[in-house]
Amino acid sequence: MLNTSHYFGRFLSPSNTATTGTQNTSLPAESVRQAVQSARENTKAQARELGIEDGAKLVPIDKATYDDLFHGEQKVKADALLERMSPEQRDTIISNISDYKNLLKGDDIFQLAENLSDEELSQFTDIMIAMQSEGHYGYLYPKSYDLQNLIHIRDVMQTLADSEPALRQQILDQAHAYAEQVQPYTEQVQAREKPDTYSRKELFRLPQNKNSSIDNLSTFLNALHNTKDHQSLMNNLDSVDETQKIPLMQVYILDEELGVRSYEMLKNKAFSPEAKEGLLQFIAETADKTRHMLDLKIKADNNSNLNDGSAANVAWLDNDSYSIGRDMVKDTLDLLDNYEFSDEQLLNMTSTLNNLDRSNQRAYLEITVQGMEHLFGSDYLEPLDLTEHSDALAAIDAVRNNAEARDLVFMSRMGDLSRPAGKTSDAMYFQKEKGADPYKDMAETAEVLVANAWLGQRKLDSDIWPPKNGEYETPPLNQDTLNMVRQLNLLSAKERDLSVDRLHVFGDMTRGALDTRLHNH
Repeated sequence: MLNTSHYFGRFLSPSNTATTGTQNTSLPAESVRQAVQSARENTKAQARELGIEDGAKLVPIDKATYDDLFHGEQKVKADALLERMSPEQRDTIISNISDYKNLLKGDDIFQLAENLSDEELSQFTDIMIAMQSEGHYGYLYPKSYDLQNLIHIRDVMQTLADSEPALRQQILDQAHAYAEQVQPYTEQVQAREKPDTYSRKELFRLPQNKNSSIDNLSTFLNALHNTKDHQSLMNNLDSVDETQKIPLMQVYILDEELGVRSYEMLKNKAFSPEAKEGLLQFIAETADKTRHMLDLKIKADNNSNLNDGSAANVAWLDNDSYSIGRDMVKDTLDLLDNYEFSDEQLLNMTSTLNNLDRSNQRAYLEITVQGMEHLFGSDYLEPLDLTEHSDALAAIDAVRNNAEARDLVFMSRMGDLSRPAGKTSDAMYFQKEKGADPYKDMAETAEVLVANAWLGQRKLDSDIWPPKNGEYETPPLNQDTLNMVRQLNLLSAKERDLSVDRLHVFGDMTRGALDTRLHNH
């Protein structure tokens, strides 16, 4: 183990830090101040150029040692801080000093250390070292191209500095638990090769070396970074199962309010553990795949010179958009607030959602939300018990489980095909003409299909539906509704939208058909 005693002897010897013959009982911060004052009075540190001493050649910055980089008062403070760490921590920092030099040359880390006990400082040091495990100079990169989640060690230091002692200890305990899971960077990934030139594309390309063992620590620190009420976050994390912490934090990263609502769902809803697990998996993965920095939307073509819908997009353009992802999580939680699902009903829904891609998830949720709103209404004072409306839920289930129906709902946002998919590109679809509302069209299409399916559900042969074995099975989509789906898919976008508009008017006859609030007067 590296012996660091020679770094500290000349600055922290008894002759410099305490009166001879007396015991030095001062706090660590006081010892540092005494050492600095002693250095000022008894030594005159000579400024020198990096690596130039006694005629030596200039030392490359990436080869500079601790002694090359720190002198005089800076070295006194750094020495005193390092002395409070374990030998292993000192060895790691000094051996990789280029990663830590900017921190140790600033004041923030010393100001924080003054308010930390030795045990807390040890925890923070382990966290700091773990954050360097990817070799990105103290930055934690997100798992995708979402630069809003890019955080630095200084962000963590600021959070700790702003926290009351009890909260600070909660944060340190949790972060340290995750830091202990992190494996050394060199054992996980290979360093990225330095490019010959730095093009604009290269400068904005995220590093490819990812250390997967840091994911839990990264999630926790990002949750802190994206949350205002740290005390509420920590209390909520402390009161859920260990397996629920990371998924819950992923929702917090997306939106703090939705994180709180997800926590309340876990604590207050009387679902089985399996039902809660499936639900939390869906909303957490939805949140994790949503990009904060991306908020693209499919729009009508409002080009003042054209106004002919000539602009085109790929259909999945807005799938990972922030507002879309947030609405998906919000819609799911709203469903739980407005309607009372049985464990079986919830498991059927979430198990299907968890096995669909993003485009199909969006269509499935849209059909569910619009279908229930259409048949039952919403904003109930008490959740509506869906076990009393199994036939209506079966109609919704028949639509949302039909791939052709989901495709029609999803594609109703788009105009006609502009360019077929080739070997190197996805299919492009024209934007709708000026004045159109793509997302309103999507909602109305879902509503029309559910209204028609519910009316047609009663026409099914009683020998076919419902099943006689008492077990739930996904109902078939009645032939009338299936034919409607296929006919609408054959039309041009303009004809399809006009047809949906007409069908939507007729669908009003079933609006609120099962809303008891409309029929109790």
